[in-house]
Amino acid sequence: MVADVKLAGLRRRIERLEAAGPARLGEGAATGLRLGHGDVDRHFTAGGLGWGSHQLAGTAGDGLSARAFGLMLLARYLAERPSARALVVQEASALRETGGLYGPGLHALGLDPGRLVLVQTADGAGALRAINDALRARAPDILLAELGDGAGLADLSVTRRFNLAAQKARALVLLTTPDLSATSAALTRWRVAAAPSVSTPGDGRRRRLGPPTLSLDLVRNRHGRTGQWILQWNSHDRAFQSVPLQSAFGAPSGIVLRPLPAVAASVAAAAGDRAGDARAASAARPPGPYRQAG
Repeated sequence: MVADVKLAGLRRRIERLEAAGPARLGEGAATGLRLGHGDVDRHFTAGGLGWGSHQLAGTAGDGLSARAFGLMLLARYLAERPSARALVVQEASALRETGGLYGPGLHALGLDPGRLVLVQTADGAGALRAINDALRARAPDILLAELGDGAGLADLSVTRRFNLAAQKARALVLLTTPDLSATSAALTRWRVAAAPSVSTPGDGRRRRLGPPTLSLDLVRNRHGRTGQWILQWNSHDRAFQSVPLQSAFGAPSGIVLRPLPAVAASVAAAAGDRAGDARAASAARPPGPYRQAG
């Protein structure tokens, strides 16, 4: 009975501390990282991500998008702080799912691999231990951890401990997980998915790949509002930007593509009858210079 009373009192105290906001939690008014996009940053009372832990999860079968978002945040943080130290912790199961980091790919995102310290662990317990030890030693200024099978171990108590340690060290902890099913005390929780990239203007004859584009759903924000955005990443400025209203070929962006209606059998048959004629015409035409399709 006495134990139940003490537990209830402890829960009420935690609720009061969480409701008190950043000042009572020791975070102050300073922000750890602004995303560089005005509308997103305005969703946070401090203007950006606060010191503590933040959870990034991909949609089913798209774990790479959460990793990409974490690496973009890492690149932005390091660009703003030339002397900052960064640590990347990867659990073995996450590596099997999404593969290892690729140097030229990191450069393409605007991230210098030479500024990263990479730690790989056999399981989730080892990854969480590495995070905890790094925070206690105040070694990194920003830490990105890729969790796979051990993501469920990063529960409420563990993430609370990370929050306290990160706030003392004025550090950011980015945790990528397969989903958001586990309970967590992370300051923000994001659901990340790939989005269509908008082509950039070319020389008038061919398309060029557009910047990486992500669909971001901020489903939890302890110090501000939630929201949804589709943003592209500018690897030169290391900042997130709105997707242009129109692509290089005039097609409006942000339109949901719906399946075309079924083609009538008579039309399909007519198209099929022309296949032989098309092959014959192709064979009769002499090969010309290489042309890029599309």
